[in-house]
Amino acid sequence: MKIPGFSFSLKRAVGITAAKQKFARSTGIPTSRAGLERKVGAMVLGAILGGRKKRKVVIKNESKAVPEPPQLLFHAVFSQKSR
Repeated sequence: MKIPGFSFSLKRAVGITAAKQKFARSTGIPTSRAGLERKVGAMVLGAILGGRKKRKVVIKNESKAVPEPPQLLFHAVFSQKSR
């Protein structure tokens, strides 16, 4: 008899699922059949079509300080007299 909203998995309780996820994330090799088929299919299509995925380049900004405004703009905005 099933209880609604309650499920138990022996694999999750033992830790097999977590180990598979950790392995897949660290190596980049999917452990599921669907994931493996998707990865192989993408590689085959990439080889046939000659296209590679463009990687997004992330440049980390070392300083978190706000840059100073350009002097010309700063003087033009703040040097006007109040009317």
